[in-house]
Amino acid sequence: MSVKLASRNLVFYLLNYGTRFLSPVIVTPIVAKTLGPSVFSDYVVWNAVVWISVLLMEFGFYLYALNATAAAENGDELGSMVSGVLTAKLMLAPFALTSFLASAFAMGLTTREPIAVSLGLCAVFTYGLNFGWYFQGLQRGGVAVLIEAVPQLTQLLLVLALVQGPDQLWRVAALQTLAALATTSCGWILLRRDRLRLRLLRSRAIGAIRAAVPYFAERGAFTLYSTATPIIILALSTPDQVAFYGLAEKVNTVLIALVMAATPAISPLTIRHARRSPPDWRLSVKVVTGITSITILAAVVIFAGIGFVVEHFLGAVFAEAIVLARLFCVVSVIMAFQLSVSNFIILPSGRSALLFRVGGVALLVTLTLQALLVPKYGAAGSVIARLCSELAVGIILSVVAFRVVRRA
Repeated sequence: MSVKLASRNLVFYLLNYGTRFLSPVIVTPIVAKTLGPSVFSDYVVWNAVVWISVLLMEFGFYLYALNATAAAENGDELGSMVSGVLTAKLMLAPFALTSFLASAFAMGLTTREPIAVSLGLCAVFTYGLNFGWYFQGLQRGGVAVLIEAVPQLTQLLLVLALVQGPDQLWRVAALQTLAALATTSCGWILLRRDRLRLRLLRSRAIGAIRAAVPYFAERGAFTLYSTATPIIILALSTPDQVAFYGLAEKVNTVLIALVMAATPAISPLTIRHARRSPPDWRLSVKVVTGITSITILAAVVIFAGIGFVVEHFLGAVFAEAIVLARLFCVVSVIMAFQLSVSNFIILPSGRSALLFRVGGVALLVTLTLQALLVPKYGAAGSVIARLCSELAVGIILSVVAFRVVRRA
């Protein structure tokens, strides 16, 4: 994989995440204002339950399958690997759907928003079957972005046009579900055009699940202490605090976009550099430094301007979200750094087992601190818990990465 191709794909992925910026920067505040704090909190919880359930189906296949796709040497090997991943996803689908229904019932969503819950089942399944990893592994960045960006942009425009009152949460859920369905359907059609020999392979699926466990451990811990946070806040505080958190957390979505885009674009390149004898970590260090520096600059801009945006566009009812958003600026910088270290140094060095330990540390720290802080400080306590968790993980990964680079 050439530097030129990696740079081109990075641009594609940044454009894709640029589309996603429209949601946290424009659409989410408008939806929050239209629905009001109480109903918007239901949407935040619905979205959290969807993504927690998707985790059980998506498992750790994103990074595992992306790397396996890139490493496949011929069509038969690629077809066997893809078949194994798809079979594994289908095997895990019943667990994901059951998790969604159970969680929605426990949160009271089945009573308050029955249509949204029904749509959520489709959303979980289609999100779980996403084929973005396949095209990213083959360095077909344009295709990977196209099948995600177009449905997302269409969804955002339709939300602005069609969601007009606090009784229309189901429309937000429907449009999000349709976007997921469009992305997965287009991905399947394009994958089939490659004429791979796809079939159900139980033994290969079990092997894929085992190989993806380290990635699942990291992703699982992250999801449980981030996506599940609105549920924890709802249980320990008030619906308004959930709404404030859901709005402020979008700052994190914006600020970690660079590392999320750089991972599929640059990882194959850094992995090849790291495999040299002796290992060459210079490119990885430059990538980590560059991503962290740019994230810091963006965080400073958002920190300075978020107060004006919330006060002038959302009004006093959402003023409490300003402090949370500024806290998320700090959280996001630490998170961008530790994700960069993990993706570009830890994983290429063959230390994926470390993800078990740091995932456990992150989960333990954040759940403990949330239990202590949320009842008294609401959403602010939750963000502080997140900050401490990310800091703990960042310190551990930094120490290990320093040793890896120094020994090279």
